Amino acid sequence: MLTESFLLSYLHYTEIFLFVKHFLQKYFCTLFLEVTMTTFERIEALRKERGISQGKLEKALGFSNGSVSKWKNSMPTHERLQKVADYFGVSVDYLMTGENGTSYYLNPETAAIAQDIFENKELRLLFDAARDAEPEDLSAIHGMLLALKRKERRDDD
Repeated sequence: MLTESFLLSYLHYTEIFLFVKHFLQKYFCTLFLEVTMTTFERIEALRKERGISQGKLEKALGFSNGSVSKWKNSMPTHERLQKVADYFGVSVDYLMTGENGTSYYLNPETAAIAQDIFENKELRLLFDAARDAEPEDLSAIHGMLLALKRKERRDDD
């Protein structure tokens, strides 16, 4: 026969178990959601957390109406991500990955150049070609690019 103390102990441990189970589910679910969130979803979460409408965010950052919504299906530029990160006081890394780690690049200029190469297929093609080129070919291409730049400057004058 079950005693009253046994039942009370059972109920007590059941309550503790349920509390721990609930805590772990909430913690791991939040962790999982944070990792699987898109950049757009993180921006939306920050915006809603602070009670800011999408229109107000776009206006404050100088973006056109509806531009943030487009990020559901496309990645914003690094410059736009930086503006959003600065506005919310988080890092671009956080917006992209959900982690507040240090940037992969030690220098912001290098990060911006890498982002430009990532976003521009012509730059990506040039970069990929340059990596496999012989030094004398690189020198020749460099000379051609400098000549094109000088020609552009003369055309602008």
